[in-house]
Amino acid sequence: MSNVIRYTAQKLVLCRPAAPATLHFQSYVTRAHPSPLPTAPIQDALQRLISEMDERHLHRSQRWENNKDKRVNQRSTYLTARGRPTHPSEEGVRKEAAEKEYRRMDESLEVALQLNLDPRKPGQALRGSFSLPHGNGKKFGVAVFTDNMELAKEALANGAVVAGGASLIEDIKNGHVSLTSFQRTLASPEMMSQLSSIARLLGPRGLMPNPKLNTIQPQDQLLETLEQQQSGISNYRTDKEGIVRIGIGRG
Repeated sequence: MSNVIRYTAQKLVLCRPAAPATLHFQSYVTRAHPSPLPTAPIQDALQRLISEMDERHLHRSQRWENNKDKRVNQRSTYLTARGRPTHPSEEGVRKEAAEKEYRRMDESLEVALQLNLDPRKPGQALRGSFSLPHGNGKKFGVAVFTDNMELAKEALANGAVVAGGASLIEDIKNGHVSLTSFQRTLASPEMMSQLSSIARLLGPRGLMPNPKLNTIQPQDQLLETLEQQQSGISNYRTDKEGIVRIGIGRG
């Protein structure tokens, strides 16, 4: 009996403790548990974005110069195989690349505001517009809907792409006026009942006049609003994640 106890005691002494169990938690992302988004104070983010802008332009310019010959060869090969008679020849492509320098492309500046909103709940789906002191750097084509023909002529003279009343609505409905020719619309209140016939065409493109966007204006304010819309008035709305994204300029 004593031998058995002694043997058991030796086994207990020599036995090493088991390693602690490791717990593995599987992370998951759902609408109720979204992954955290990186955030930063607006002033710091804009300052960093602007300070690094020239550096990014220089990097793109150097990358263009390093790959210039390769890109010219690719374009020449493509135009030789599939080009039309109106396209430049191989000699023209190489001459253009040798004479012209890298074209600097402006960057779009956009602010994303995390406001902890849930657009599924009433009162939390924001939508509106505002004008910046110097615009947002973009130009938009605007269509003006009004039954005042004199006002329509003035709108065309002030830069509107198209302007008119019932005849313009019929042209859009029949396809004579392309919806891609303008990016924004303005209308006087009395035209809204007539615009219902093309609401299925304008609505999916975000072109339907909306009082929240200040695109429904009395006739005496249409021309002033037209100038604001052309200069790049900024529209905003909450996306499905509750974030408001606003374009504020180009640099």
